[in-house]
Amino acid sequence: MQDPTRFSMEAGDEEEHPFETLARDVAKAEQRVRHEERIEADRRVAEARIDALNEAHIDMEQRVAVELERRVAAELERRVADGGLEAE
Repeated sequence: MQDPTRFSMEAGDEEEHPFETLARDVAKAEQRVRHEERIEADRRVAEARIDALNEAHIDMEQRVAVELERRVAAELERRVADGGLEAE
């Protein structure tokens, strides 16, 4: 019993019960699942933020285009009123 190649237990070691091993493995699996669920939730939040930013960007581009058209139209009207351009 003292041959370390055959017996790995040392004085003071306790034999691990199969139930304890199974319980530890189940706990690790549950922890891994919770971690994966957190990662998935974080991914969904990030995607929602990206979608919101994309929508805000599109909205901003549309507002800029409308404002640019308004300014161009106002400038053309001013030039026509000043006689710088002929009205069509």
